Amino acid sequence: MNQKTLQEIDYYRIREEIAGYCVSSEGRDKLLAREPLRKSEEIENLKNLSREWSVYFSAGRANPVKAWEPVYPLLSIIRARGASLTLEQVHYLGQFVTSINSVKKAIQLHAQELSLKLLAEQVASLPDVSDMEKKDFQNYHSRRRNARTSGDYCNKKTDCKSECKNQNCYAKLYF
Repeated sequence: MNQKTLQEIDYYRIREEIAGYCVSSEGRDKLLAREPLRKSEEIENLKNLSREWSVYFSAGRANPVKAWEPVYPLLSIIRARGASLTLEQVHYLGQFVTSINSVKKAIQLHAQELSLKLLAEQVASLPDVSDMEKKDFQNYHSRRRNARTSGDYCNKKTDCKSECKNQNCYAKLYF
């Protein structure tokens, strides 16, 4: 479609309105960067996915999608061996992982009952991060609680270990 047609059908306003429903700023940014699809097969696939989400929510099921803070920049940090994240950043990753897990569990649980074939295929393609949630993020709350009660939590927001010598203000993640 050309620019004039997109403006006539109010595409950009509608896209902006839909973006307001995104639960993450990264999802919102990705949606706002989208342009209309041209291939009828892709369009039909997205329409069917949208219908399945409607079926899921119309059936009175709880919304499995939880909001999270931006995590994309953190992924490049944790790729480096010996990288460290602040406790706050670990918390953000935990929110993201928890959201992925809750979506997978909810869709898998109700897929057959509600005929959610496409959604079930989509969530099956998501990486299995359940072990990550248990292993890497289970100590976040206890470390933060211990740091607060001992007075060691410095509240610095830094990615660099050398800027803060306080061991309780960041979590080391080794990959």
